[in-house]
Amino acid sequence: DALGANAIEVDGVRGTRFAVWAPNATRVAVVGDFNSWDARRHPMRLRHQSGVWELFVPDVGPGAHYKYQLRGPHGNELPAKADPVARRA
Repeated sequence: DALGANAIEVDGVRGTRFAVWAPNATRVAVVGDFNSWDARRHPMRLRHQSGVWELFVPDVGPGAHYKYQLRGPHGNELPAKADPVARRA
């Protein structure tokens, strides 16, 4: 599966699959204009200890503004990060 934000359809629902490689993070959330930049709204899931965190968010399409909110290995909140593989900035 591709990293970044990819528009897909799951069970007939269109949305965006977000995926970011953050192997040292203890928590990752996607924040953006679709959730008022609130990290509590869309926490991501770690996929099989590969270091890739992912989440499907329904009804979010191309052009949405977003970043990743990470918690470091020592529990410290890091500044929101732009997607390193974003197609637009």
